[in-house]
Amino acid sequence: MTDWREELNRLPAGLDGDDVRLALAEHVDPMAWPDDGTRYIDAEVPAAFATLVRKAWHPELLGARIAHLYRHQFGGTDPCRVTARAKRASAELLHLAPVDFLIVYSWKVWQELEIPQRLALVDHELSHCGRDPDRGWIMLPHDLAEFGTIVRRWGAWHPGITTFRAQLDLFARAGQR
Repeated sequence: MTDWREELNRLPAGLDGDDVRLALAEHVDPMAWPDDGTRYIDAEVPAAFATLVRKAWHPELLGARIAHLYRHQFGGTDPCRVTARAKRASAELLHLAPVDFLIVYSWKVWQELEIPQRLALVDHELSHCGRDPDRGWIMLPHDLAEFGTIVRRWGAWHPGITTFRAQLDLFARAGQR
């Protein structure tokens, strides 16, 4: 496990380690999940991280009202387990609360992630949120969704795979992890 304090000195351009440290000092995650049947808890640290990430890379979302919650964990045994889910607020939720999007994080997985991974998760979930000039707030799909076995078998058969591979090559040339 790396020292996350050192990792905060090497964040991607646009995000300042001191701002992340301040967010961590001002907001606290629960140390344990309540055993009283609680299903959801306010996710203060992800919400604070989202404020920083929106300013850095998602300015189109600055006007969006985004709620952040923890759920103890999502079901299933998939090794690519669900770490979080972003969704557009339903009409029912919007009637009850001024919310455009809801992001629910697996509290259990969140506890296993290092600070840079948590920031990346928040950035990832915010990337699902968007705005269409005609339709308003919308959900955006992943740039690439493919099985590893298909890529191994067929290579870059789809333009999205070619684009994704080019981005990975740029990433590798830049000396990133």
